[in-house]
Amino acid sequence: MKNRFKIFSAALALAMAAVPSAQAFHLYRGPGGGCTPADGATGDAATPASTVLMLHNTFNDTATGTPITRIHAGDAVKWTWNSVHCHSVLSDTGAFYSEFHYPTTEPTSPHVAPGLFDYPVLEENATLSWTHVFSTPGTFTYACEHHNVIGMHGVVIVE
Repeated sequence: MKNRFKIFSAALALAMAAVPSAQAFHLYRGPGGGCTPADGATGDAATPASTVLMLHNTFNDTATGTPITRIHAGDAVKWTWNSVHCHSVLSDTGAFYSEFHYPTTEPTSPHVAPGLFDYPVLEENATLSWTHVFSTPGTFTYACEHHNVIGMHGVVIVE
């Protein structure tokens, strides 16, 4: 029975890989994976007024628990990678872009079903971060380039 499930899981993964809209589906970040490791600058060198966690497929502002972040002009927002998946922060207007990154070291969090599939439990301690200063008031919508199709969107409201 165990072998049949593994065969079914492998067949399902192959079928999903063949579907174009499945581009955001993944169980873990594999080698290469279409993403780049962070190297060099990780955004603006500023103390953040707010932090947004990048989870497996959502943005979560630590102050609101939602993908909505409120700050004042001149403040910085820091996004942290709290999963092993590839993520980015891409403004809908192109005003800011973190580039497409994955953590350089995999979090040590336990996996849901080791040996069956290695989908990790969310990591509380981020393995990568990117910071951006918002100097003018406005509403700035953004998305994760890789997870845009499954709704990984956020908004920064600058007063």
